[in-house]
Amino acid sequence: IVSGQSESAMNFSQHDRLDLRSNLSTEKPLSILFVTTDDLLWVEQLEEQSPSEEQLQLIAAMARSVRGRTVRCTHRQFLWPPRNGPELDIVSGESLDMLSGYMQRMIADHKCKYVIRLGSCEKLPALNLPFDDIPSSSDMLHDGVSKRAAWSVLRRRFRSSEDAYGNG
Repeated sequence: IVSGQSESAMNFSQHDRLDLRSNLSTEKPLSILFVTTDDLLWVEQLEEQSPSEEQLQLIAAMARSVRGRTVRCTHRQFLWPPRNGPELDIVSGESLDMLSGYMQRMIADHKCKYVIRLGSCEKLPALNLPFDDIPSSSDMLHDGVSKRAAWSVLRRRFRSSEDAYGNG
């Protein structure tokens, strides 16, 4: 456990562990994007191995909208299986443990208090943090309706933040 982070931040029941193992036992590589902005964690399971520059720019624009123009965005990726790592058995739980630990560390290191999940995040462990779901960045880049839906959720959730940061 990363110092300052309790185990309760990741809440796994035995059923959740089996379900997640089942979801991770796929032939397709898993790529999850994590973007931190102040106390927000943006999470997206990517369709491709790496995010496009446009996807990163879109998330940064949304972050500036809810946390102010000067917010810093940092992105990291979780890739499974590891590119240059040992061959690990995806079903044995090694991937679940690594993903869980990775997420715990991201939350603790950045003191995240809120999660914004972009698109389908069924392969992610449940978190004991409040969250909102919005369409994937890829969908938003290709469909104006998805983008409007995401902005609607963000405006509703962070209305008081806009006032505090002078963005409204």
